[in-house]
Parts: sequence; structure tokens; C-alpha cells
Amino acid sequence: DKNTTATVAIKAPISEEQRKAINAYSMKTYNSEASDSTVSPIVGQELLKDAILMSILSWIGIMIYVSIRFKWDYAVSGIVALIHDVLIILSVFTIFRMEVTTDIIAVLLTIIGYSINDSIVVFDRMRENTEAYGSKHVFKNEDYYNIVNKSMQETVGRSVITTVTTLIPVFALIIFGSPSIFDFNIALL
Repeated sequence: DKNTTATVAIKAPISEEQRKAINAYSMKTYNSEASDSTVSPIVGQELLKDAILMSILSWIGIMIYVSIRFKWDYAVSGIVALIHDVLIILSVFTIFRMEVTTDIIAVLLTIIGYSINDSIVVFDRMRENTEAYGSKHVFKNEDYYNIVNKSMQETVGRSVITTVTTLIPVFALIIFGSPSIFDFNIALL
């Protein structure tokens, strides 16, 4: 079928004769030429280094935004949540000895987006509930605890719905998707 994609990992470069044989087979079987791409370890390391740098810069940008929009301590707690989420994914990949590729970096950035979005929604709700309680009121620790708890309860339903609507297509892609994106989907799961 013309829409079938096969991914083959080859450890060593192939010769020109092998490339021609593969292209001939692909033309005969699928009526299209095979595409090949090679990423050297140096390029792979450079991509990983750039992805880590971009992640750190995005965290700094998020801290600045949350600090200006809300409070400094909210920004720190939001970044701690982001680092926690990223470390969980990396830990799972380490435990199962799965390769961290640029696709996985894309998943990590997606998870950072989901995580900071959830944090900002909770922070916004906390600000609204604090203002409703009275901005000039001096809070006792238990009052602030109750405001935080109420804010979390008000936003948990939205977070569950967001998670479920993300998991449905991810499960479908794990079951029916291409093997070349399996690791991507597992990381997103």
C-alpha cells in the first residue's frame, strides 16, 4: 500500500549498490523511491544540546512571565512542577532503557506546555478566590490553605477532561499507529 511507511535503523552506512537495490525494490513494490536519512552522532548530540538549551530558556521565560503576572513564589512552584514532570518522563525512559531522541524532546516540550498551562489556570483561580475573599484582608495560614484547596478543587475537573481528551488519541496511536512513533506516544502517555 502506498501509504505504508517502514523505518529501518541501520548501524553502518550502506553502499551505493545496496541503496540502488533498496530503491529498485521500493519502486517495484510500492511504486515510490525509498527515502533515507542519516544523522551522525555529532549532529544528534548537537540537537540534544540545543533542545536542552531551549528548554532552559523556555523555563526562564516562563518564570519571568509567571513572576510578572502572579507572584515570584508562584513562578518557583510552577518551575518545580515543570522539572518534576520532565524528570518523571526521563526516569521512565531511563528505567526501561529507551532512547531519548528529538521526538522525545518534542514530547517533553509538549508536557511542559500542559504542565505550565495547568499551573497558570490554578494560579489564576487562586488570585480570583483571594480577591473574592478580600484583597485587604490579612490571611491566616489556614485561610490561605482553604483558598488554595478550593482553587485546586475548582480546576481539577478541567484538568481531568484535558488529560482524557489527550489520552484517547494517544492510546489509538499506540494501538494503531506506526512503530516509528511508538516511543513518542509512550512518552506522551
